[in-house]
Amino acid sequence: MGIGHHKAVRPPVSGLLPVFCWLVWTVPAAAEIRALPVPAATIYPDEVINGAMLSERRFRVTTASVRGFATSGSAVLGKQARRRLIAGEPIPLAALADRVAVRHGMSIAAAYQEDGFTISTFLIALQDGSSGDVINARNAASGAIVRALVRSDGTLLVTGE
Repeated sequence: MGIGHHKAVRPPVSGLLPVFCWLVWTVPAAAEIRALPVPAATIYPDEVINGAMLSERRFRVTTASVRGFATSGSAVLGKQARRRLIAGEPIPLAALADRVAVRHGMSIAAAYQEDGFTISTFLIALQDGSSGDVINARNAASGAIVRALVRSDGTLLVTGE
């Protein structure tokens, strides 16, 4: 036989199944073009993200590749950056946190309410907390440690625990 004249070799039928399975598992999922929110400029740790800090950029993504990243601006707005977010890059959800309303060591107005009466005082936060978190705080006058709910306005509500 000369060059270009190869004898066709037909693989046995039993050999096609592994090839077919290999093709099914290795062919990538269909990619789509999708607009994702990205920082317009570098965002630094502890900065609270607002609309002016974001823009959109189009990326070719699959369902699996976009998992773990912000897919809409509403998922990012009002959040606090845990680490530096690079301009023009997709925003990892793990790099975002709820806005910290109370910082460790801060003196914060607190209230205890029960059966129509309220006791107000100042407590020292023993840990950071976002709205809705229950944190430990210390009464500066007595030294007692109490559990308190962080309110959205940055004050504490002492719980009965």
